[in-house]
Amino acid sequence: MPSGVELENEQVRVLRVRYGPHEKGGLHQHVRERVVVNLSPQLRARFGDVRMSGAETHSEENATDESVERLAVELK
Repeated sequence: MPSGVELENEQVRVLRVRYGPHEKGGLHQHVRERVVVNLSPQLRARFGDVRMSGAETHSEENATDESVERLAVELK
């Protein structure tokens, strides 16, 4: 899962998250609320969909045959 911090300041941290076809991510924790923007079509979401997510511990898996990408904007 090549991911990286795109921007970080006192208000937000913006992460770019990418998963290759059928790639699984490890268990990880989000301690802040975040806004997630899909930059590619995904199994249960379309390109451009925006959603709010809360703090959680989870793992992710790309169950599709295509790479997926999203931005996660963590609110500080």
